[in-house]
Amino acid sequence: MIGITQKAPHGGTKCFMHTFTRGVAIGQASKRVRANCVCPQADDNDWAHHQTSKMLWMMEKQMILSTSIGRWTALEEVANVYLFLASNEVSYVTGALYVVDAGITIIKGWCQINDR
Repeated sequence: MIGITQKAPHGGTKCFMHTFTRGVAIGQASKRVRANCVCPQADDNDWAHHQTSKMLWMMEKQMILSTSIGRWTALEEVANVYLFLASNEVSYVTGALYVVDAGITIIKGWCQINDR
């Protein structure tokens, strides 16, 4: 969603997925196929904890503090977005990017602009 110099290759892969999703959405719309992209961040899994990964305690703390709500996103919260998109409640939605990140993308963008 934003460009971060130190993570340019990783960001490029995410950008590919966003544009690919939108291309599929347009290309398959006439066949009533919908394509949307869920963009999770800061989800609560083994790699996110210093006890179960190579992440340092301070890195874990910084990640949590970088969210607007001060906690990891529960995996069920991300799964609920997928369930919503699979439902008929959003049958008119295609080509959308659903950011599930407790505001991290907004905060990173703001920090980059203000660090210049």
